[in-house]
Amino acid sequence: MTGTRCHMRQLAVREPTSEQAHVPAEQPPPGEDARLPPADADPGRPRDPRRAPGQGPLAAVGLTDVLPAASRLRRPADFTATLRRARTARADGMVVLHAAVDPVTDPPTPPRVGFVVPRAVGTAVTRNRVRRRLRHLVRSRLDLLPPGTRLVVRVLPAAAPASSAALGSALDHGLAAVLPRLAAPAGR
Repeated sequence: MTGTRCHMRQLAVREPTSEQAHVPAEQPPPGEDARLPPADADPGRPRDPRRAPGQGPLAAVGLTDVLPAASRLRRPADFTATLRRARTARADGMVVLHAAVDPVTDPPTPPRVGFVVPRAVGTAVTRNRVRRRLRHLVRSRLDLLPPGTRLVVRVLPAAAPASSAALGSALDHGLAAVLPRLAAPAGR
């Protein structure tokens, strides 16, 4: 009898229940949104009800004067090689510049720049702000660097509250100190 009960229990589980609801597969008519009223359907509508909405794609908001990708040091090996062979200059207690020159190649390689912003500078927001400012400032000074130059800009904690003008001045002092020494022999 236990075999019959087990068989009956299995049948009871397999039978469909009548608790399922009938859900129609109809789509709403075009132009009708079942969830949002028409006034709230378009978040990009004009603020002024008397004005027509803007037409066409929005203008691109891009970064201007950023350091080109070909001019960036990215790999840790590049940073290490630059620091090993570099001439160093401290600038106004805000940045330390480490510069090295690669052998001349044909065609010459563009100058490349990398940034080291340690946690001692501040929070991530502060570090990124300082890095962005320096990237912008270095972009305008790339033509001062000879081809094949690798420059590592190490930021010190005093740079966190500094203005862009103060960072630019420190960068100029550091470049003025380190660039003449790049041409000097390595033994000096």
